[in-house]
Amino acid sequence: MKTKHQQRVIGTRSQNDRKKKKISVRRTCSLLLGLLVICWTCIFVKPLLNQYDRSKNLDIISLLTDNFNNSTENDNENNANLASSRIQDKKLLFILGAGRSGTSTLAGLFITSNIYYGGNRLKSASEYNKKGYFEDEDLVDQNKFMVNDQKFREFLPLKFPFNNTLAITKKRTNENGYFDKGGRDFLNRIHLFKKNEDVNATLHSTFVVKDPLMSITLPTWLEFLEEKPVVLFIHRHPVDVARSLRQRNAYIISNQGLVYSIGYNQNSIQNAIQAGLCLISTSYYNVMNDSLNEVRWIVAELQTKCNVEPSIPISSIESALVDRFVDHGLRHDFEKPKILEDRECELDDWGLRSYKEANLVDKNQHNGIFFTAMKIYCDIENGKAFEKEYEWPEVNKMKRKE
Repeated sequence: MKTKHQQRVIGTRSQNDRKKKKISVRRTCSLLLGLLVICWTCIFVKPLLNQYDRSKNLDIISLLTDNFNNSTENDNENNANLASSRIQDKKLLFILGAGRSGTSTLAGLFITSNIYYGGNRLKSASEYNKKGYFEDEDLVDQNKFMVNDQKFREFLPLKFPFNNTLAITKKRTNENGYFDKGGRDFLNRIHLFKKNEDVNATLHSTFVVKDPLMSITLPTWLEFLEEKPVVLFIHRHPVDVARSLRQRNAYIISNQGLVYSIGYNQNSIQNAIQAGLCLISTSYYNVMNDSLNEVRWIVAELQTKCNVEPSIPISSIESALVDRFVDHGLRHDFEKPKILEDRECELDDWGLRSYKEANLVDKNQHNGIFFTAMKIYCDIENGKAFEKEYEWPEVNKMKRKE
């Protein structure tokens, strides 16, 4: 049995031993640190010392400074090359298609998710597009002025077509300040973007532009843009377009909505193909029903086929970014046409039924306008409408199958 005195002595010895061990560890660490300093001096400093010329009073500090300056110059040169490459790669992306087909949804997805740049002059939201139109105000004002100048009728785009040749002539002669209604300001912003002088877009490679009227006026704009844009076309069932238009404008009858869909789809595709633009097509229903996968597919297609670079990696496009914008309650799940072996559609099997379901039946439900709209929609779905030799059917010339 140890006495309290012996226990205290033993305890004191243990504390002393621990103190000695700590001192020993510290000395060891100091020696190792010293060795590291010596090694670093031999590896990095000695080569500089060998360059030191005492006869010329060359200061070693200047050697270090020169090395740093050379490195900085190389970095600046690399950054300049990257900036130059970014400027050269800057693209314009035009979203074309009929109104009420999902053009605003697409543009909004791209801009709010920071996938592409949309500019700083976007039209505000309204009761019809509560999340926003994502249209450049100056572009919209100029397009409206041009179509009104020719008394272009929006819901009869084929009967009263827009004359792009006339518009180009008036722009060149600046008749009555023809392009001063917003067009010059829009073109100037595009120019600044291309030159990487838009401070809000230095990290963006693609400027996305959306206005349904651009489907009609595209040839006019192509005359004055610095380079050709890329086109993303979106389409929707013509009956669905007609129903949406009627909800927005009660005075529109069913056939007007169908003609509207025909005219804008035809102009979008024809104008893009005739100009030799890179064209990617999507569907309103794919965007609404499978938003994330469809957006990723669109961005990948634009990147690989049209050299349109997104501002963020495709892998960074997540459902949280997409779902916060897409209103899935707006979906209308019309049955897609049945494509036969010859790429034709069973028009009566799906078209007329969907027409009746949309409560758009009137006395002309079997007329040529309806079947023309169905035929074009079918050929967009099966890809025929994108062929250069495709013959667009004339309105009122198609009849119901007996």
